[in-house]
Amino acid sequence: MEESGGGKALRILGKRVKNLVEALGIRQREHIAFVGAGGKSTLMLALAKELTTKGYRVVTSTTTKVWREQAEKAPYIILTESSPGWMDELKEAIELSRHAFLGEKILPSDKVQGIAPEIANELYEESVSDYLMIEADGAAGKPVKAPAGHEPVIPRSTTLVVAVIGLDALGKPCLPETVFRLDDFLRVTGAERGEILTPELVAKLVRHDMGSFKECPEGARKALFLNRADLLEDTKPVEQLLDLVAGPDRIIVGSLKDQSYFFTKQRRRYERYL
Repeated sequence: MEESGGGKALRILGKRVKNLVEALGIRQREHIAFVGAGGKSTLMLALAKELTTKGYRVVTSTTTKVWREQAEKAPYIILTESSPGWMDELKEAIELSRHAFLGEKILPSDKVQGIAPEIANELYEESVSDYLMIEADGAAGKPVKAPAGHEPVIPRSTTLVVAVIGLDALGKPCLPETVFRLDDFLRVTGAERGEILTPELVAKLVRHDMGSFKECPEGARKALFLNRADLLEDTKPVEQLLDLVAGPDRIIVGSLKDQSYFFTKQRRRYERYL
């Protein structure tokens, strides 16, 4: 696949990898929670497709709410409220198609109400599927967000937390059009309303205990996925961001649109920021 201009430039930031499984360091069996903004729903579904293509059984779900249209991208939707035998239906669905979406019910808003974290823990502990993927917060389509007090809702059995940030937020003002949960973002980063969103501010969001990896279970790995690299005109802002980020076990710069992923590591040690 031909790389975009941004993709070609990003080769200097890290090693290009062929797929999301390799980029995210996916292990043989995982419970993955996706948080943040800038493409986490797309990322979850793309990873599910890769895994099912390899023959693995995948359950996708949410502990919040998602649009019904998004849930319907899975071959089957199983609703716990609709059937007392939903567990058997779920097992049958993933045996037939390798992928099913699990929710509680369809809301009048045409969103799917998610499952309780206790149900997610049960699914993973009983090995209902090879991979369980949960969207653990919402972002209203914005490229960057900070979590509110009640989120994210990450089940305790989660083995990998993937925080997503849209690189297209860089250089834009800190306003509701770009930042979801703006007040929380300003509180976490110390930014002022309308201030230009710089690599320094994004790095503060990632590093802060109440930021991108808030509520990450003890022992779970952390991966930072910096998406929408195809929209970058140059790599300097990303280089600056990588020089400031601390915390994740793994950092991926890439474009879900172009299916182009670059695995990099924290470029320096940043204990002075912690």
